[in-house]
Amino acid sequence: MVWIWKNFTIHQILCIYWKKEFRNGDAEYLKASPEIMEKVQEAVGKITPPGKYLVISPLEEIEEDFDVKSVLCFGSGEQIRNLCSLIHFRLEDPFKSIIAPFGPSCATFVTYPAGMFEKAPKNTAFIGPVDPTGNSWFPTNYMALGIPIDMARDMCNDLDDSFANKRPEVAYPNIRNDIKS
Repeated sequence: MVWIWKNFTIHQILCIYWKKEFRNGDAEYLKASPEIMEKVQEAVGKITPPGKYLVISPLEEIEEDFDVKSVLCFGSGEQIRNLCSLIHFRLEDPFKSIIAPFGPSCATFVTYPAGMFEKAPKNTAFIGPVDPTGNSWFPTNYMALGIPIDMARDMCNDLDDSFANKRPEVAYPNIRNDIKS
């Protein structure tokens, strides 16, 4: 799949709820006011596409000469938790390597981890999506994790030394304790 991007603002991406052109002006109520939305736009900055085209493709279709910016993983809660643990395997800071920022699903999936937003943190994975407007199409029992490519490569390099291979019963236990209320 190929998407062609132009220089969108976050207003265009987040479909500001007070615009009549969007869903006949039906409010999304994702932010308390237009002023807060303006502050969000300032916080993320401008979007800069990586080139004329942005290619989104399954990993098995990627060729070596592609300039891959990020990897997107979909999975169950357990799978995403394990990927998050693998991200933390080599890192010292427990707070900044994985975040769940506000934004549309496409920001979590591509724009944030690919470094296309001017002020998005680098070397950070993005878990979500946190945009409830995607609930009509995103599976209820899934999460997504957008990972910058260098972080994804580190995860691959760490796999053999980590819990995932050395203690797979921790990552995927055969016996589970039920949580009772």
